[in-house]
Amino acid sequence: MFIILWQSRRISHRIKIADTELRECNERFRLLLENIDTGVFLSTLTGQFLQVNQAVVRIAGYDDEQDFMRISARQLYADPRDREVLLARLQKDGAIRNFEVRSLKKDGTVYWVSMNISFVSGSSYEQPILLGTVYDITERKQAEEAMYANDFLLKQSQRIARLGHYVLNLRSGLWTSSEMLDEIFGMAAQDERTVDSWTRLVHPSHRQQMLAYFTQHVVEQKLPFDKEYKICRLLNGETRWVHGLGELEFDAEGKPIKMFGTIQDITAKKNVEDALHEKQAFIAALVEALPDALSVIRPDGARIMVNQAFIELSGFTREELLNSPPPFSVWPPEHRETIKQAFDRLLKGEMKETELVFMRKNGERFPVLLSPSYMRDENGKFTHFMTTMKDITMRKRTEAALQNAQKIESLGVLAGGIAHDFNNLLGEIFGYIHLAKERSKEGHVASDLGKALATMTRARGLSQQLLTFAKGGAPVKKVAHLFPFVQETALFALSGSNVSCRFEVSPDIRPGNFDREQIGRVIDNMVINAKQAMPKGGTIVIAAANVTLKENEVAALPAGDYIRISIKDSGVGIPAENLPHIFDPFFTTKPTGSGLGLSTCFSIVKRHDGAIQVESAPNMGTIFHVYLPASDGEPVPVPEQSIAAHQGAGTILIMDDEKGIREITVRWLRSFGYNVVTSKDGQEALAIFTRGLSEKRRFIAIILDLTVPGGMGGQETVAALRKIDAQIPIFVASGYANDQAMSDPVKYGFTDSIGKPFIKSELLDLLRKYLPSA
Repeated sequence: MFIILWQSRRISHRIKIADTELRECNERFRLLLENIDTGVFLSTLTGQFLQVNQAVVRIAGYDDEQDFMRISARQLYADPRDREVLLARLQKDGAIRNFEVRSLKKDGTVYWVSMNISFVSGSSYEQPILLGTVYDITERKQAEEAMYANDFLLKQSQRIARLGHYVLNLRSGLWTSSEMLDEIFGMAAQDERTVDSWTRLVHPSHRQQMLAYFTQHVVEQKLPFDKEYKICRLLNGETRWVHGLGELEFDAEGKPIKMFGTIQDITAKKNVEDALHEKQAFIAALVEALPDALSVIRPDGARIMVNQAFIELSGFTREELLNSPPPFSVWPPEHRETIKQAFDRLLKGEMKETELVFMRKNGERFPVLLSPSYMRDENGKFTHFMTTMKDITMRKRTEAALQNAQKIESLGVLAGGIAHDFNNLLGEIFGYIHLAKERSKEGHVASDLGKALATMTRARGLSQQLLTFAKGGAPVKKVAHLFPFVQETALFALSGSNVSCRFEVSPDIRPGNFDREQIGRVIDNMVINAKQAMPKGGTIVIAAANVTLKENEVAALPAGDYIRISIKDSGVGIPAENLPHIFDPFFTTKPTGSGLGLSTCFSIVKRHDGAIQVESAPNMGTIFHVYLPASDGEPVPVPEQSIAAHQGAGTILIMDDEKGIREITVRWLRSFGYNVVTSKDGQEALAIFTRGLSEKRRFIAIILDLTVPGGMGGQETVAALRKIDAQIPIFVASGYANDQAMSDPVKYGFTDSIGKPFIKSELLDLLRKYLPSA
């Protein structure tokens, strides 16, 4: 019994000691759990927490253990689906290690945790119990995400920039590369990466150059790698351009051991550069080919570019024109202030199209049209000024020619207005003097009358010059050869003078369509002018050639085929200030000149659809170029003038409003053997002609005055007469040159025309041509 009691006390004592040790152990475990950073929890499968340490409460952001114990584990998941995944894996594997999941703090902040969870064995609870630990891995996750973001940014940056990187081990000859570099080179992960493989990637046309550069520049001289070169991609052989950069790493002895670098695909940039170079070359070629002179000027006034047209127009070299400050070499001293003012307006962006006078290298002045263009930067500031310079010499000549034409037209209005009456008066004077000379029996009287007739012939020539300006005074053109007609006219004008003439005529000279009398007057006037320009004698050179003109090559002439007659003297020349006026009516520098010679020439040639140009300088002589349209027609042979006497027969009807003209014409016709009936206007002439038909008295010819003030003139009368008789010769006579009927009589129903004032022999030639001799 004693033994049993003793044993019982001993057991109790041990139990007491064990209980004390258990409480101490539990307290130590509790203190351990409460002081570690790892959260520890017990929970049911449904999410009810049974026990947690302070680390769990702190990690989850709750105030205390009681506050935390009121929530369910479900509330701690940022995405509830993550809990479903965790439980499924737990049921399958019985435990979970390092399960990383996004969790929610009490205030809603999302953070990352890593959990280890397993089932508690031998639990006294009626349902399964989970024991878990929780680690806050938010900082690690943020660092990983930042690292991933940086890696992603690097890869994206390299992809966007088409830029890859590499590390080359110079000792082993091997290199590593980034994904983007592999993509640029068209390489796969298993492809060899050696110096030889890199060499094979370099385009054959660049291979030797690149090897020499790498060996001599980088390895031997230890300089950075910086080179653009072509490669052939390993994948498909496609040619690409790359830009390689690299720097060396050295060991303690200063020997290079590695090279770090980047390689960028610059194919797109190279294509743009090539396209830009091609475009620049095209623009440069286009600028050089422009017909207008072009220059580019900086805001400081220096000219930095000129094209070939500018060089040719100015006569200066490119070096002489470029990079020199104003005043430029093309500025004539006498116009410098005007040009400088225009240039200042250009630099301010205020200049518009401007006409100026520039100077060639040989000192010749020429008019130009200056057109500016302004180049600005994105802020609107002027960066460059571009000007085109067009030589407007031809335009100025054309304007001068038009002004001359307008002056001549103005004179034509006056000449046309007085021509009819003036020529009728001349005609009467001519006629009466001629009649008096024929009847005079006294020699000295006949001689005086002959001199009067000669003077009247000069007066008629002056009248004809005035008539040339009259509106509608068109030439009577016929297709014919200009030579030897021009030669004969020139030699006749020089007969008896100390001036000779040399002819340089192309053997294949084409015929022209011209009025023989009018063109003869042009040649006569010009040869006389040339002769007067050489008072000490000399030689006039008359050249003729076929030319084909381009549009605007000669002022006021359309493109086409022409005959150019050039009359050159070696005389005193024409002063520059007189050149613009030489074709002006009544302009003359000769004390006895009328000032109508060259004006007449100008008008005649213009009405032949031609033009006159002049080149002259003091003491350098003068050249006149006459351009007449060439003709494809068959030349009409010049008829031989019969010198046989003409004796007429029959009756001729005359209509003229001037009594004196009627009287003189009647007397001349009767002297030829004709009977004559006269009328003062077209209505009377028509009545006489009709009455004659009814009386069986026919007329053999009719002469009609073209213009009858207040009555029926020749054109209306011939239209009525042709309805009665289409065959009878009807001649039109006029001293008024405002109608085409004189230049093209057949078109208006006439047989031929005769200009007033005419002399007896001219009338005889007309009758002899169309009427038979008795």
